[in-house]
Amino acid sequence: MVVDVFLLLFLIAPLGLFIHEMGHVLFAMIFRAEKSYIIIGAGRLIYKFRVGKLQVYVRIFFFNGGRSINEKTPSFSFKEKAWISMGGPLLNGMVASLLFLRPVTEQPEGFFYFCLFNGYLAITNSFPFYIKGVKSDGYRFFQYFRSVKS
Repeated sequence: MVVDVFLLLFLIAPLGLFIHEMGHVLFAMIFRAEKSYIIIGAGRLIYKFRVGKLQVYVRIFFFNGGRSINEKTPSFSFKEKAWISMGGPLLNGMVASLLFLRPVTEQPEGFFYFCLFNGYLAITNSFPFYIKGVKSDGYRFFQYFRSVKS
């Protein structure tokens, strides 16, 4: 049980959050982002690296959420922003689906938790909600989608 909690906090959650944020970045790159940033966690910076146009920052509480920032001049259109907002849940959903297709008996326990966590991120982030100034990906999608329609 204790090992499962550590596995979730220190491996599964950060990796799932990175995959989620990478989904946003992939869609931004499709729409020709000039620079992208992924920030995993909260607190002081413990590690950073760059791969091409992508800069990744890992903070000390790396299991505590993540965000991505994508830059482009001129700015992304509302339609592009809508797709970028759903990139995270889409990539989490794809990862969860691919892992779920493997027979459970052939998966180590950690893979099963990783599958569930990615499914959780995909579903919860797809719902539109706005709580204490935080907008979900689903909320942003519908916000941008309405802007395209008007």
